[in-house]
Amino acid sequence: MFNNNIPEQSCHLSHLHILDLADNILSGPILSCLGNLTSFRVKSSFETVSTYQLYPFIPLMELVVKGREFNLSNTLGLVNSIDLSSNNLVGTIPEEITNLLILGTLNLSNNHLTGKIPEKMGSLRRLETLDHSYNQLSGQIPPSMFSMTLLNHLNLSHNNLSGPIPSTNQFLTFNDPSIYQGNAELCGNPLPTRCNASNSADTENQGYTRNGDSEDENEKDDEVISFSVGVGLGFVSGFLGVIGSLLLNKAWRNTDFHYIDGFLKKALAGVAKKRD
Repeated sequence: MFNNNIPEQSCHLSHLHILDLADNILSGPILSCLGNLTSFRVKSSFETVSTYQLYPFIPLMELVVKGREFNLSNTLGLVNSIDLSSNNLVGTIPEEITNLLILGTLNLSNNHLTGKIPEKMGSLRRLETLDHSYNQLSGQIPPSMFSMTLLNHLNLSHNNLSGPIPSTNQFLTFNDPSIYQGNAELCGNPLPTRCNASNSADTENQGYTRNGDSEDENEKDDEVISFSVGVGLGFVSGFLGVIGSLLLNKAWRNTDFHYIDGFLKKALAGVAKKRD
């Protein structure tokens, strides 16, 4: 039942690598200074220390990881997690969160967060769990998230997101439509709503889909034009070469005309025999 804002002093806990404030009634914004937490930015020496040395009085810790509750003990030293879910937090997700390069779990679900998912969210390449569900986030799914190849648990449901769902890299493995449901303007697999040119959300997403398609189409058009011009020039060159040689060399001209004349006579004779 903790209330009020997240204290700014939390940003100065240099050895902190598990921050769990879930299921309280905290309010206010997510502090941007959380992006300065040292142990989430650089590889910690904790990884070489036994869990007993770190937590001699806590043999087990209950944490929500990958959407499920786990009782962790021996692997606590390897966990890098921020869970601020189920509070009354407001405002936007601070861009500074994307500085936490070795963060493994980020759960901001069940709050009142607004605005867009930070464009640099893909910087969190060691992130395995990302849960932004049950907020009021808007805009598109950032294209930088394509690079989050370790991500294996994603939940963006019940927001106001729009545009096509990415269809490359790790997103190909997310086949459960429930992780996107509750976003009326989202389209594409695995949702039943298909994206099309008239979809306004699809237009918003031109930066990483439509423009890319247009550029590819323009490149293809250029290739077709270049090929056509090359074929045309080759034909003209070959044709002029043959005609030019006939005009310049009388002997070749007489030989070719004699051959053509003989061929036509044989052909006409064959036709006449068939008629008889």
